[in-house]
Amino acid sequence: KAIRERDENDYIKDRRLLHIGRLVKWKRVDLLIEAFRKVAADYPEAELVIVGDGPELDRLKQQASDLQLADRIRFIGAVYDPKMLGAYMNESSIYVLAGMGGLSINDAMTYGMPVLCAVCDSTERDLVMEGRNGYFFKDGDADSLAERIREMFESPERCREMGKESERIIREKINMETVSKRYLKAFQEIISQ
Repeated sequence: KAIRERDENDYIKDRRLLHIGRLVKWKRVDLLIEAFRKVAADYPEAELVIVGDGPELDRLKQQASDLQLADRIRFIGAVYDPKMLGAYMNESSIYVLAGMGGLSINDAMTYGMPVLCAVCDSTERDLVMEGRNGYFFKDGDADSLAERIREMFESPERCREMGKESERIIREKINMETVSKRYLKAFQEIISQ
């Protein structure tokens, strides 16, 4: 199994956050760790799984250790095998993108995951429908992210419904043409500044 042997109490999956991506500053994994700290004491079974590698890895591990969360935050390292990535998504309940990097949202939605993210380049608005398949939090605000995590942890059934909606949205509404146009518009805005 990708994460651990299945427990007869599936509640562990209900409170497992997942982040997948290169560990660089603009992904804001440090913000995710800080937000997790704010809710961890109230949910002793909660976990944060971070899949990825990069220049921020040692600093993020140190942050988790300093916050006494090293046993609750799992750093997996880089994973490129799609089946293994899929296993992590299947065994987690909420996908979190605390900074930039919206392409991973598509993958999480394909696996029927609800998404928590900030609006960084507006492409996220093509994918996440507030309250339907996920939530937005105030960019750069650990308290806002923690509040959304808490809200989702309190309603595992609602998270499962949002995950089904993610899968439906990605299957029925999102196609390469829509996403490509939005990315092109975002790049044009950046270049024109």
